[in-house]
Amino acid sequence: MRAKAFIGIAMFLVLISYSSAQSQQRPFSNPHPVPPPVAQDQRGTDQQPLSVKIVPAEKTDAERDDEQKHRDNEAKLSASAEQLARFAYGLFLVGIAQLLLFAVQLWFIGASFRDARKAAEAAKLNADALIDAERGRIFVNIEQDTADAIRSAARHANSPEKDGNPLDGSVGLFYGLKNYGKTPAIIRELGHQLVLAPELATEREHSPKTPLPIESVLGPGEQTPRGTLVCSFDRKITIGEGKEILALRNALWFYGYVAYDDTFGFGRELRYVFRYDGGTGGRFRLHSFQELQSQKRDEDEKSTVTVAADEPRAIPDAVPNKEDSPPVSASVSSPEQTISDNETRS
Repeated sequence: MRAKAFIGIAMFLVLISYSSAQSQQRPFSNPHPVPPPVAQDQRGTDQQPLSVKIVPAEKTDAERDDEQKHRDNEAKLSASAEQLARFAYGLFLVGIAQLLLFAVQLWFIGASFRDARKAAEAAKLNADALIDAERGRIFVNIEQDTADAIRSAARHANSPEKDGNPLDGSVGLFYGLKNYGKTPAIIRELGHQLVLAPELATEREHSPKTPLPIESVLGPGEQTPRGTLVCSFDRKITIGEGKEILALRNALWFYGYVAYDDTFGFGRELRYVFRYDGGTGGRFRLHSFQELQSQKRDEDEKSTVTVAADEPRAIPDAVPNKEDSPPVSASVSSPEQTISDNETRS
């Protein structure tokens, strides 16, 4: 009996020891666990607003027909817009082609204008050449001079006391005008002068001879009657002045002008200068000349003046040799203006 009681106590102690060990190995658990807190529903608040999905109602046949018509219209509009774009592009290409064609036309027009201008210039040159070849040309011929008295001054070279005495004869010359052209020339006015000076002034004034001492019309190849045009020195030359002329320290200058019209309607003017001294071979020699062309008579006086200078085809007894021919110069002037030119001493 005692043994049974002892075994029972021992088993009880063993059970207590095992229970104590299990309790130390795992934590204490509440036989009634506390449920976790339930999250608050946020729907319908600012953080999670509600969304409503509207389910469309089923369309009727009329609505479906309207939608189909709308889609067809949009397709037609799209096709029309595409066609319009292609048409606009075509117009753009046509415009570019027209611009190119216009540029080509401008080039051809410019070329035709250039050709026309060249043709007009060539025609004008031909007309000018024809006028120049056929027009009247007046020039001066020295017929006779009375300068023998100057040559006689050489006899008194060793008599300085006679330098103040006048020479025996007067000094002057006869000259004529000849038309070397192929058509008549109509003389409007003329003037001349004989002066004594070492150098001729570049600005000279003289009055025209009125009335004309000759006939106003000179036909082709005609010349004024011999002895009708006379120019004399206004006083007698002294022996001393004659010595200076022969020694090239002084000179006699015969200058003048002839204003005339040709049959082509142009006004022309011949200006000439002759010189006499000890180096001219005992006669008057051509020093320089100019021929000027004015505007047409039927044009306004304010129109541009055209200048022409050319040498006559033949000047008998006026230019004895080639080196005596002066260079031709020209300037704009009219017969009424002061005669002013730049001569080159021959």
